[in-house]
Amino acid sequence: MSRTMKAGIYHGLQDIRLEEIEMPTVKPGHALIDTKVSGICGSDLHQYYGEWRQPRTKVATGHELSGIVVEVGDGVSSVSVGDRVCPECFAHCGTCRFCRIGQYNLCENIRYISQAGYGGFGEYALLPASALFKLPNNISFEEGALVEPLAVAHRSLLRTGVSRRARIAILGAGTIGLLCLAVAKVLDFQEVLITAKYEHQAKMAENFGADHVIRVSTQDVRQETKTLFEPHGADVVVDTIALEPTFHDAVAIVRKAGTICLVGGYTGSLNLSLGAVVTKELQLVGSQCYSYSGLSTDFAAVIELIASQTIDGTPIITHRFPLDDVTAAFKVAADKSSGSIKVLLCQE
Repeated sequence: MSRTMKAGIYHGLQDIRLEEIEMPTVKPGHALIDTKVSGICGSDLHQYYGEWRQPRTKVATGHELSGIVVEVGDGVSSVSVGDRVCPECFAHCGTCRFCRIGQYNLCENIRYISQAGYGGFGEYALLPASALFKLPNNISFEEGALVEPLAVAHRSLLRTGVSRRARIAILGAGTIGLLCLAVAKVLDFQEVLITAKYEHQAKMAENFGADHVIRVSTQDVRQETKTLFEPHGADVVVDTIALEPTFHDAVAIVRKAGTICLVGGYTGSLNLSLGAVVTKELQLVGSQCYSYSGLSTDFAAVIELIASQTIDGTPIITHRFPLDDVTAAFKVAADKSSGSIKVLLCQE
């Protein structure tokens, strides 16, 4: 095996390029993955635009990936060479107070792949074995790369704790919003409303079975939701956009004693009016990645939903690029007027 590999490396704002870099050396507790498919996530775009810190050293980021284990480090017994796997986006210690009670997404010693190691935008990824989940043979590598965002969506809906016959409004029809819609349909919510900024997102939401799609460029979110969910409003609102206007929309359209779940990646401070949170007695919850939701991890639950063909998230894949075209792939992912939703880098 060559000891160098190709990888997408950041060089500043809106600048990622293919380079030849040293392959990582396998460390104890880690596994080397021959990456087959990796997705460009919204958090990757935050790094691309400089809203979140880019790595200071030449390592490939990217955490929505799937591949094959080609080497394992000392002490690894959970996966073996030849296993088909996908990872969570972080490693947890397993010993802190939060890990011990199953809330390992809140680990006091958490280490994120996109900052601490070699991720999916390279030919090989070096990942903590504790972050890896095995993929059944009937799950494709493209489906495997969607496990991570689907797990985010799965947890966010279960975090609301509401009746599955409730009426839900999902703000945003990007990857996470559309996958929240897919999970909501499986969980049998009574009615599902989703907002979309772009027409290709709206059409995808309709294809996913949304009961109501609000096109925000021509329709008023608050007025439309009031009409559709009269007389009280949405039982639960999931905000995947993480902007000040959408937070205020969420507070306005949720019913009294309703629940708002915040799952988007915030990049700055907001100027918020919280009076209605008090006067409407709202439940405001955050959803951080994934962990245990009940007796199962979100990853295990989502892998089962995909393997049983209960959920098919692949329609959101709009573009596929080889790794050599990582620069072009990021430009398309960042430009929603291109019609992009989920952009994949494929090395199969």
